[in-house]
Amino acid sequence: MVRCTERHGHRGGLVEFGVLGRLEITHQGGSVVVETPRNRGVLAILLARANDLVSVEQLVDELWPQRPPAQARALVRGYVSRVRRALRNTPAADRLVTRKPGYLMRVEDGELDVHRFEKLIADARIARQAGRLGHCVTLFRQAHRLWRGAPFADMPPTSIITASATRLAELRLASLEELYDTVLTNGHDAEIVTDLIDLVAEHPLRERFVAQLMLALHRGGRTADALTAYQQVKQRLADEIGIDPGNQLQQLQLAILRNDRDLAPGQTSPPSPLLRPDDEMAQEVPVPRQLPGDLSTFTGREVELARLLTIAGRNAGNADVPAAPVIVTIDGMPGVGKTALAVHAAHRLADRYADGQLFVDLHGFTREVTPVDPAGALDQMLRGMGVRGEQIPQDLDARAALYRTRLADRRMLVVLDNAIDEAHVSRLLPGTPGCLVLITSRRRLAGLDDAHSLSLDALPLKDGLGLFSRITGEDHTSPTVAEIVELCGRLPLAIRIAAARLSARSCWTAADLADRLRDHQHRLSELDFNPRSVTAAVDLSYRQLSTAHRRMFRLLSLHPGADIDAYAAAALADTTVRDATRLLDDLTDAHLQHEPTPGRFRFHDLLRVYATHASVDKDSEAARRAALSRLFDHYTHTASVATDVVYPHLAAYLPRIRRPASPTPAFAEQTNGRPEGQADRRTGAAAWLEAELINLLAAASYAAGHGWPAHTLHLSATLRRHLHRRGRYTQIVDLVGHALDTARELGHQLGELDALCGLGEVHKFQSRFEPAADCFSQALHIARRIGHRLGEYDALRGLGYLHRYQNRFEPAADCFGQALHIARDIGSDLCELTALCSLGHLHRSQKRLGAAADCFGQALDIARDIGDRESELIALHGLGVTRRAQGRYGSAADCLEQALNFALETDDHNYQFEVLHNLGYTRRATGQPAAAFTHHRVARDLACDLGQPADQARALYGLARVHSDLGRHRQAREHWQLALNILTDLGLQHAEEVSIDQIRAHLDDPRDRR
Repeated sequence: MVRCTERHGHRGGLVEFGVLGRLEITHQGGSVVVETPRNRGVLAILLARANDLVSVEQLVDELWPQRPPAQARALVRGYVSRVRRALRNTPAADRLVTRKPGYLMRVEDGELDVHRFEKLIADARIARQAGRLGHCVTLFRQAHRLWRGAPFADMPPTSIITASATRLAELRLASLEELYDTVLTNGHDAEIVTDLIDLVAEHPLRERFVAQLMLALHRGGRTADALTAYQQVKQRLADEIGIDPGNQLQQLQLAILRNDRDLAPGQTSPPSPLLRPDDEMAQEVPVPRQLPGDLSTFTGREVELARLLTIAGRNAGNADVPAAPVIVTIDGMPGVGKTALAVHAAHRLADRYADGQLFVDLHGFTREVTPVDPAGALDQMLRGMGVRGEQIPQDLDARAALYRTRLADRRMLVVLDNAIDEAHVSRLLPGTPGCLVLITSRRRLAGLDDAHSLSLDALPLKDGLGLFSRITGEDHTSPTVAEIVELCGRLPLAIRIAAARLSARSCWTAADLADRLRDHQHRLSELDFNPRSVTAAVDLSYRQLSTAHRRMFRLLSLHPGADIDAYAAAALADTTVRDATRLLDDLTDAHLQHEPTPGRFRFHDLLRVYATHASVDKDSEAARRAALSRLFDHYTHTASVATDVVYPHLAAYLPRIRRPASPTPAFAEQTNGRPEGQADRRTGAAAWLEAELINLLAAASYAAGHGWPAHTLHLSATLRRHLHRRGRYTQIVDLVGHALDTARELGHQLGELDALCGLGEVHKFQSRFEPAADCFSQALHIARRIGHRLGEYDALRGLGYLHRYQNRFEPAADCFGQALHIARDIGSDLCELTALCSLGHLHRSQKRLGAAADCFGQALDIARDIGDRESELIALHGLGVTRRAQGRYGSAADCLEQALNFALETDDHNYQFEVLHNLGYTRRATGQPAAAFTHHRVARDLACDLGQPADQARALYGLARVHSDLGRHRQAREHWQLALNILTDLGLQHAEEVSIDQIRAHLDDPRDRR
């Protein structure tokens, strides 16, 4: 049970948390009571780690270290909930934050007595350094008045609380030593004798207290008592530990025996080094300069280096007392150059840190070397700052406290290289301003508060070329050198190894090295040059992964595409999306995956090679095929649903795919049918198709060559119409080419028919009429042989278009008439609509504008009846073109503008061209040459992007007409000549409304020769 004595609903004022004694919370003079030991224990643990995340697992381990109950996690949630209720009427009501994977207690400045104590200690040290000794003593005494007893006095000794209490107790004693040093320097010896007698009795082996007591007694005329204190500690050390007092305490005893004048009251500084302030002691120790040598071949990283120097300059630059210690984490994949950047930057910054530089290789990822634990790192750094071994505490938290004490008031640069995670470095950070810490790790250290994060990627090509050239002397402009750098994945370690190998082989040329690296299967073995190896570097990261993470890492290498999302990863690994997301996030944090855009993950090239080798070694062929089958099932089903959602009236063309066992995106689930739900579903499906298109094409290609023919055929039939609407003809050719080969190998006539129609469409739009006619003729033959009416319809429409385009109007009418008959026979509104539009364009080509308008009007009615915007676009375009030909320019513009909106909305690039081109003619006819010019120019650019040369000629013709109208005859002739060249190269006499005869007439017109 938790209750709060403050029931007034007030949330103003300061809330104070106290742990320097019994746990207590106060607000507006009243106590906030958290009842029951478990609730108080949870709050105490969170306050011990204030502003740091504590996982639920840690809380369970703290509360039940031996045998936690089965419902431990639920109990923890209950304790947290009751603590929150206790705080609800205070300013801390929202401070207990739930954050995966646990909880975080946020406290503001001045709210936690520990923070106030540490702040006062830091201020006292600054005052002492400034020579304000009286103020220094005042601040120390204020700090110690915050103590009400032993830290967490009423809390059970969990590991977190014990560690925190030990650290705080050591910090208290160390600061008391500093306080009494300052008092002795001030000559106020008598004030502290009683305190020191109590402290020596409580801590009889703490030699600094004994020394301070001896000096105070001697100065107060009690020399015999001072020497007795020495004999007592000497006897106790001998009896309990078997050692003599330290050298400094022995020297103080001798000085007292000699009645050394330097011990007299009023001296500005105590004579014994044991009693001198830390900043004076530091003068007796060489300033540490531990940085490794900088690389003479360090190249690039200008952006990252500039950012790092800016951070250091802004936070720790030339100010006497910076706002806070600066912590910069540098993370990245193995071999990306983290240490090289940190050391290079440290050398650039060293002169800003006059008290020295410390460097510790933590060996978090070093082959056959045990990582340096925090205790070992602290020992190394303390010794580097001149602390003797016997002065270094054994307890980890006490050691960390001494480290922070030594760093207080100093300006030092600390490099912590090769850290495993946040826990590896958390105790190695300064507690007061003035220092810069650079930390390198293969993992993102997001759990370090107030740290600046710098993530390194592979080098830009220019920098990679520069690095290779500086090592080898090769020409950085050489294409072969560029290929080598790319084969190394622009990874600095790989580039250095490749360069070293070339330099070591006098008989090799760069071409020889490139030839060896081209072998994908053995590339990693080529990037091995003792003692450095890309494989060994990656292997250390891989081996630190859990079994589940290793499996996901290996399976991701099977994916044939460029990147992957959590749904596809879940299919590969046969797991849930939640688990797949967690695994992908963890691999990204370990820099074994890269997340270039939110939710999409990819390999670095060399990591993919490593993962592929690991999968071959560890996963059976059956397991690998099963994973790919799940992936291809996921892709074919989801692509089918997405296409069905985006193009609902193409359902008759799309294959039906059985739903896989793996999870699918939200749009692939059934909605409640409400319009807003359908709109969201369509948006999601369109976004998925766009994001996954490259992967879907890669999957179809891989499936065709590796024994998944059905998936290739399904993906081809599903995607080709989507690709056509976006004008991606090269991709259609590749896709349906694979499908055509697969269908013919299997004798799958329906697949062959669909592929032939798809290939014919591409040839048709690219004005390759002969191969287009061949494809449609073969498709028509197959469709009639197997009785596939829809395929027959497609083939007839394709052949009709080719006839119309080549002015063979009678066979065109026959084909379109048969297609219309089939559409009405099979009851397909969509097919009837498109057949009517085809007939409308034929009538328009024959100048039968009334019949054309009638066909387009019927098509428009059908489109609106069935609610198909793509079909409405087609009909509106045809009607607009016809009305322009009739001279009804206002009506034509209305139709074309509506059509343009639909074309932009549906991202149909082909119809964007057609509508803009015809709007250009319409604007020119209504005396708007500037608008006409813009429309034709955009249409020309679209035709170039689409790779449709005949349409380029049409747009050039339109531009030439506008130039001529504006009197720009030279530009007009240039555009007509370009259009003529294109049609001549294509072997065409005309392209829609433009003919070679028309163009030549303009070129021969004297008015256009000016």
